[in-house]
Amino acid sequence: MFDINKIVSPSQSPKYSLDWRDLGKGTLLAMLAPVVVIAQQVCDTVITQGKPLSSVHLDWRTLVMASIGAGVAYLVKNFFQGIPASEVK
Repeated sequence: MFDINKIVSPSQSPKYSLDWRDLGKGTLLAMLAPVVVIAQQVCDTVITQGKPLSSVHLDWRTLVMASIGAGVAYLVKNFFQGIPASEVK
């Protein structure tokens, strides 16, 4: 059965290393991060500029950069914030 606690549990990798769970979560975050950019671009076009929803043009370069940035930032954070090697089981 699907166990959400295995997915959202903190990283168990030692400090200064990454495991497969870290890479999977970083990939998931990289896929979800552009949602925020899309929402910002839609709000800017529809609410601020008063244009119809059909006139929204997505800036793909910004979406890709947000995705890469979020994934890399998550991996860097986990690389430096892992469990000290003396506490790893």
